[in-house]
Amino acid sequence: MLLTLAFWLVILADLAALGLVFLLGLAAGPPSHTGPIAVAGAILVVPGLLIMAAVALFHFAPVWPLRLLAFGVAAAPLLVVALAPVVAGYRIGQFRDGSGAPTKFRSDGMQALEKAIARGDATTVATLARDANLRERSIEGTSVVVVALRHLQKHPGSPDVVRALLAAGASADDGGTEPPLVEAIRVGPEAVRVLLDAGADPDALGPFGAPVWWGATGRRIHPDILPLLLDRGADVNARARDGRTALFDAVNAQNWPAVTVLLDHGVDWRAYRDLQGRDLRARLEADQRLDFVDKAAVAGVLARLR
Repeated sequence: MLLTLAFWLVILADLAALGLVFLLGLAAGPPSHTGPIAVAGAILVVPGLLIMAAVALFHFAPVWPLRLLAFGVAAAPLLVVALAPVVAGYRIGQFRDGSGAPTKFRSDGMQALEKAIARGDATTVATLARDANLRERSIEGTSVVVVALRHLQKHPGSPDVVRALLAAGASADDGGTEPPLVEAIRVGPEAVRVLLDAGADPDALGPFGAPVWWGATGRRIHPDILPLLLDRGADVNARARDGRTALFDAVNAQNWPAVTVLLDHGVDWRAYRDLQGRDLRARLEADQRLDFVDKAAVAGVLARLR
């Protein structure tokens, strides 16, 4: 009786946790262009099957050892949640220097390199990088080039440190969790140019399945970056895994200067369709009737559709 009560309490806790995770997944879906069905498939299927298997085993098991096994299967997710802080604490403890201060890298060589990057000391970076393992990943799973670029975002300056890392053999494309160009686009044109000069591929796919150069269509990105990437070989008509184009994203963001750049670089605007099936001209004409839209900018884009 006690085992039965405990089992169903665990199942209820599992379902509550699964529902919460599903809601969080739905909230995160739109920014990553992930639909509800994909979220449900990624989050609900495997845990749901495990819960169903545990319930079936517990209900139909003829002997108590099998029921105990079903209880263990049902309790496993809660056990994982309980142990997660312990595992996380152990992992974080591995990323500390000799004085106990937190660092981004484990090895002594990369920790020294990290400190030189933080100082913006390109000369020391070039020296230390010769003997450091530049393929080592940071605590966030990123490469040292991405770490350097993120530092530049917070402390704007010359990308000489990035240039020194690339000259020492660090990859211009392999950033770990995301390609370095994703970060460089947020830094500025000079950082983008440094990576392109080192052979970075602007058409490489980012973490959400879109070519990395699409980040340059953002409204807060330096306006010189998008034409730079297109002039250096980015495919203006490239599509993301879900079929979107850069033109689709730029129009949705109402970034009319970016739309103009794409048109000037030969984007196939006739292939554009919005979520309602409208072509680009129909979409822009509809936008012109909205009060909050920059009508002059939209008119300028319409004038280029020949």
